[in-house]
Amino acid sequence: MGRLIGLMACFLVVATATPAMAEVTVVVLGVRSVEGDDDFANELTQRLRSAAMGLGDWTVSDRAVSMSQMTLAHGCDEVDASCLNDMAKGLEADRIIYGTVRRTSARKVFNYAVTVSLFNGETGSIERSASVTISKQASASQLEIEADRLIERLAVSAGGGVIAIKINVKSAEVRLNGKPVGRTRNGTLRLEGVRAGDHKVEILARGYTPHETTVSVSEDGQASVSASLTPLGEGSEAATLTTSSKDRDWDSGKGSGGPPTWVGYGLLGVGGASLVGMVVSWVIIQGIDDDETFLEYKDAVASGTMTGASNVPDVCVEALKGGSFGLSPTDLGEVQNMCNTADVFEVLQWVFLGTAVVAGGLGTYFVLTSGDSDAGAAAPKPALAVTPTLSPDSAHVTATLRF
Repeated sequence: MGRLIGLMACFLVVATATPAMAEVTVVVLGVRSVEGDDDFANELTQRLRSAAMGLGDWTVSDRAVSMSQMTLAHGCDEVDASCLNDMAKGLEADRIIYGTVRRTSARKVFNYAVTVSLFNGETGSIERSASVTISKQASASQLEIEADRLIERLAVSAGGGVIAIKINVKSAEVRLNGKPVGRTRNGTLRLEGVRAGDHKVEILARGYTPHETTVSVSEDGQASVSASLTPLGEGSEAATLTTSSKDRDWDSGKGSGGPPTWVGYGLLGVGGASLVGMVVSWVIIQGIDDDETFLEYKDAVASGTMTGASNVPDVCVEALKGGSFGLSPTDLGEVQNMCNTADVFEVLQWVFLGTAVVAGGLGTYFVLTSGDSDAGAAAPKPALAVTPTLSPDSAHVTATLRF
């Protein structure tokens, strides 16, 4: 009877001890951001903690503790196995999950390179690590998927096998048993810690036919998947994505590859307006030259300088210098204003002329070469040559249209 009671007592001890032994206490430390992207790091930490809580054999602490706080508390210069072991004892944790976020580029456009690791306080070693690149524009649901994927890779049992994937597409999504597990980089991906058994592997790339296969993984073994993805057929998304921009029609819809007619007529309109501006400028300048006060001052300058009125090089030079030559201050000020106005419109006159020549020439060229032109297919294409000429004393544009 005493022996039976002893056996029952032993059985009760084992039965009550087994669940305690199976329970694994896990602490997820706050992910550290190297470049100060704390908002992203905090959100990722919350996603990792939620994903870890979803594992049935882990008891995850809800304590919000960061790696920086723990290293400071334990006086760790480096995060090594010894420092992590002290943290695990202080937190009374069997496992510690920690990680780092880095930017993939120093430029304004970048993504996040995330690395998380699992420390085993029972063995005093860093058991495994997992890395993934997350887009800066990732949505909350995408971030949740990436966090689940990282935790799954950390939680796989020790050992396991490897699936080595090699395809003919640089970047493709890989799914294992229906769950996303990563993307190929330069056509390759290595999945480690895969439990032994049969697994369905799916490979999906935009513009290509999906590839699906089943592989058998053995403990500590490696299974290989080599696939050549086939581009989708004509008229598919792939064909649309690879269409060269030079094959796209202009908004005219004529398919000629040239600019639509309205572009040419628009430029002709600009050229016409510029001609009007040039004529208006010329009229204003001529009005100043024929102004009575201006002519009076011109004669006074000619008399004062002992030259004929027709030989005065530029009376505006004398006016702007303040030479009155007998004119009242009011009349002299009026002449100075007219000289300033003439200087402005002389410049505008040349600007309008150049714009009229270039816009008119290009407009004519576009009208003749557009898809709306009625010219026969065998007719020679017009050619426009615009040649600017600059010198210290003048500037002009020569436009030649051959058709």
